[in-house]
Amino acid sequence: MKRWLDLGFLFRVIAILELGYALTGLLPPELLSSVIGWQLSADGHWVTKLLALALAAQAWVAWTLRRQPHVGVAKGLVSTRSAAPLPVG
Repeated sequence: MKRWLDLGFLFRVIAILELGYALTGLLPPELLSSVIGWQLSADGHWVTKLLALALAAQAWVAWTLRRQPHVGVAKGLVSTRSAAPLPVG
């Protein structure tokens, strides 16, 4: 249980999750609809790519700070996860 309270470990977990989400968002349009089940318009594909870039930036921040985690950054990363909508269906 103590490992889950270690910020360095949590930053690693966040970095891996965000990188996974970012890589999913960067999939080609024909693969993206089969993976996530959404039918996106051309604008939707661009928005998905921009969100993937933002997720990749969060992954980079979490990975960079994993050895010396800062509590304020951890709160910021948690707030983006808790504000994200849960997948439906």
